[in-house]
Amino acid sequence: MNIGVKLLNTCSNSTRIRNCIEDYVASLHPFDPQIGWTMGAINYRYPDKPDDGSTGLIAFDVPGKERMKIRTARYLTRKCKLHEAANLNDEQIRILAEKINNLLWSVEELSDVELIHGPAITKAYEDEVGGSSCMTGSNASYTGLYAANPTRFEMLIIRSGNDSARAIIHKLDDGRKLFGRIYTNAQHLLEKMKRHADDQGWIVSRYVDRSNRSSWIMSNLNYCDGEIPYMDTLISGSTCNGLLTVSWDNGDFGLQDQNGNMGGYICELCGDRVGEEDAYSNDNGNIYCEYCFYKAFLRCEYCEIVIHKDDAVFIEDAESYVCEHCVSSHYYQCEKCQDHYSIDGVQFLNDETYCQNCFGEITSYCEDCDEVFYTEDLTTVDDSGPLCESCATARQKSEGVIK
Repeated sequence: MNIGVKLLNTCSNSTRIRNCIEDYVASLHPFDPQIGWTMGAINYRYPDKPDDGSTGLIAFDVPGKERMKIRTARYLTRKCKLHEAANLNDEQIRILAEKINNLLWSVEELSDVELIHGPAITKAYEDEVGGSSCMTGSNASYTGLYAANPTRFEMLIIRSGNDSARAIIHKLDDGRKLFGRIYTNAQHLLEKMKRHADDQGWIVSRYVDRSNRSSWIMSNLNYCDGEIPYMDTLISGSTCNGLLTVSWDNGDFGLQDQNGNMGGYICELCGDRVGEEDAYSNDNGNIYCEYCFYKAFLRCEYCEIVIHKDDAVFIEDAESYVCEHCVSSHYYQCEKCQDHYSIDGVQFLNDETYCQNCFGEITSYCEDCDEVFYTEDLTTVDDSGPLCESCATARQKSEGVIK
C-alpha cells in the first residue's frame, strides 16, 4: 500500500499522529492502493496536544484563525474524514482515537479513577459526571438515599480527558459489593469501568443471570421520601420500623420513580410503605398494610362493608361479625345475656327475645297445658309439677280446695 510521502518532522507530535493514523489504516487495508493515495492527500493541519494541557483532545491549525481543539475521535471523522477516505467504521475510529491518546498522554493523565461516597455522590450527579440522566442536574437532590448511607453506597468514576463514566457500588448485606449500571458520555470508557470492577472482585450486575439475584439485598437503610433515586439495579423496596430495604425483586413496591418518591402507599397505622398490589383500604379510602388491616378491620358478614373491629358486633351462633346497622336490622339481642344471635338462635316470650341457653334457664313448661312460662311465674299444687296460674286454679277447684 502506498501511504504517500511523510513530509512532517519525524520528531514532532504531528508526525507521530500522522504516522499512527496511516500505519493503522495500512494494517486494515494493506493491499488497497486507492486508499493509500486518498490518505496521502489528507490535510492533517499539524495536529498536536492542546496548549492548555487538556487530555483526549487534538489541537490543529485553522487558516486565518487561532488553533482549534476537538476530541480525538471527532478530529479523525470531521477533519481527516476517515469514514470516507479510509472506509473506517465507528468502532475502528474509536480504537484509533484511543491509540493516539495513549501515544500522546500517559495512562495516569488519561485514566482518573475515583471512588466517592456520601454527599459527593449527589454532587457528581449535579455536575452530570458520566453524562446526563433522569437523576442528574436539577434532579440530583433525589439521590439523597446515597448520601444518607455512606457506608453502603459508593460511586466509581473514571475520567479520560473530558470524558467520564460513573456507576453506583452497593454493599450488600452479605458483605459483597455489587457494581451497578454504567453511565458514560464516552463509549470507550465502558470496558475500563468493567475491567476495574472485575479487578476489585465486585459483582457486575449486567453479567449475572436473573435467577441468581435473590441474595442482592441491602437492609436497614436511612431514607427520606422525596430523596429516593431512580434505581436501575436494586429496583424493589420495602420498609420496616422507619428503615428501607432494597433488593432485586423481594420488596413490596418499585423504586423507579423519577420524582424522588418511593412509590406505593403509606400505611395509616404503622407508617410502612406498601405496594399497590398489597395495599388494603377501608370505605373511607384510607390505606393500610395487610398486617394492620386485618389487625384493625374486618368485613361485615352480612353487607360486606369494611368496619373497624371496635365497631363490629359478634353474632354468637353464627360466629361472625357484622356492622351496627346490620345487627339492628337482621339480628336479635338476648334480653338476659345481651349477646346477639340470628333468628335461628333465639326464642321469643311475651315480646322479649332470649338465646336458647338463657331461654332454657328462665322458662319451664306447665305440667297441665304444656305451655312455656317464666319459671318464676309457675307454682305447684299438692306436690304437683309446675303449673301456670290458670292450670293451678283449675287443679285446686277440681280438688275442692277452692270453689
